[in-house]
Amino acid sequence: MSTARVSRGSALVALACALGCNDSSRGPEFEARAGIGPRREATTDRSRRASEYELSPTSRVELELGPPGQHAVGHVALVRGRIWVDPAALDEARAQLTFDVMTLDLGTEPTGASPRGPASDPRTLTEQSLDWLEIRDPKLLAGHPEQRYADFSLLQLHSADGNDARAAPAVPASRPGAAARRVRSRATGELELHGVRLPYTGSLLALFEWADSTLAGPAQRIELSTAEAIAIDPLGHDLVPRDGRGDVSSEALALMRRQPSRAVRIGLRWTAELAHTGTDGLPR
Repeated sequence: MSTARVSRGSALVALACALGCNDSSRGPEFEARAGIGPRREATTDRSRRASEYELSPTSRVELELGPPGQHAVGHVALVRGRIWVDPAALDEARAQLTFDVMTLDLGTEPTGASPRGPASDPRTLTEQSLDWLEIRDPKLLAGHPEQRYADFSLLQLHSADGNDARAAPAVPASRPGAAARRVRSRATGELELHGVRLPYTGSLLALFEWADSTLAGPAQRIELSTAEAIAIDPLGHDLVPRDGRGDVSSEALALMRRQPSRAVRIGLRWTAELAHTGTDGLPR
């Protein structure tokens, strides 16, 4: 496999990881230094009834690179992850996630990577990916500090099982005595990565879990996962092969453009815990 193809794979990993995997939240002090705090959302009667959930540190992303068997897992720190949802009004659900792409860490190379040798790129997959994202070189990052962060906003949620999670099919809960309902939905949102914001739509499965069978009040936890992988084209976000100085590799870019399918396919799995209830419970 050519060096250009190895670089392509690393950048796709970086792109996929920016969407959804998580090592740990950096907390308010980090957010203050980075200049990224909670966003102000439009307030409506329904949004006041929505409960707020925090993404847990177990949230992660899994991705598929090329043919079956080329699989890699990466990690990136979640700066902030919040979901606002009322189980009785699923179409009003909203979410905001911000990731620090500088923390990207690829523990292992994907299967099929080019063997190391004189003609191989000496950079690790993580280093190559950060170069594609133009954030590994401090000088390049200083010119575009906003590229350090990836931001995802959930804008619309259309459920195939109705708009009330309590009426959805029952499934086994994770804890004795708890009750769970599974909702199939179509989610639309926007990903801002490398300074480019683009819309994406994908199928989601959401498992709402209550403390007991009465299903009273807000759900205590929500598990979210993609029902099918989401395809993302790196060129749409201006992610192209670059060397350590940020210069574009024209040969590798030409090869990438000739690929019949250059998209990365990603799968997400998130767990969100109840943080604050809406006006139907405790004050937010």
